Amino acid sequence: TYLLIDYWALRAKSAEVFERVLYARGIIRRLVTNIVVTGLALESTPAESILGLGEGDLDDWTDLTEEAFELWANDPKLCDFEGRRTFGELQRDLKREALVSGDVLVVRRMNSRLKVPQFQIVDGNLVQTPLNYDEIQSPVRIEHGVELDKDDRQVAFWVTQEDGSSKRLPAFSSNGATKLSLSLIHISEPTRLR
Repeated sequence: TYLLIDYWALRAKSAEVFERVLYARGIIRRLVTNIVVTGLALESTPAESILGLGEGDLDDWTDLTEEAFELWANDPKLCDFEGRRTFGELQRDLKREALVSGDVLVVRRMNSRLKVPQFQIVDGNLVQTPLNYDEIQSPVRIEHGVELDKDDRQVAFWVTQEDGSSKRLPAFSSNGATKLSLSLIHISEPTRLR
C-alpha cells in the first residue's frame, strides 16, 4: 500500500517538538554527539603498489596531505561558506538538522581565490517547487523542490530565496567528462524501496 503523507506538516511538527520538548532536544543532541563525535578526519593511505611505487615512498606526501586537511577542517573561513563553523561543527549541524527536519541540502562551493572547497548547509524547508513551475521550460519534473530527469535521477534543487523567488542549484558540475557533485540532499534515515 502507498501511504499519503503530509510532508510539510510532519516537518513543522518535528521542528516544534525539538524546540518545545526538552527530552526530544536532549535525545537528538545525544544522538548527534554519539554519531558525529568530532567529525570526519582524513587518514591518507594511498596504494603505493598500484601506483608503481615502493613501500614508504609516499610517507611525506601522506603527512603533508593530512596536515593540509586538518588546517582546512579546523579553519571556519576555509571550510564553511558562511565562515562560522569548523568541518566537525558543520557535520554536527548537518546531522542535527537532518534528524529534526528529515533532510537538509548540502552545497559544495569552490572558493575561487583560495582554491579550496567550502560547504553550505541549506534548511530542507527552503527546498521547494518554484511557484512559477509552469513557466520553467524543462523536460524534467520537480517534486518537493528536487528536479528529476526521466530516469528519476536528481538533476538540481530549487531553493526558495528571501524575496520569494527560486534559485536552481545543479546537483553536478557540467564541465567535461567528470561530473563532480555540487549539491546533495542528506536524509536522516534511508527510505525504503518502493
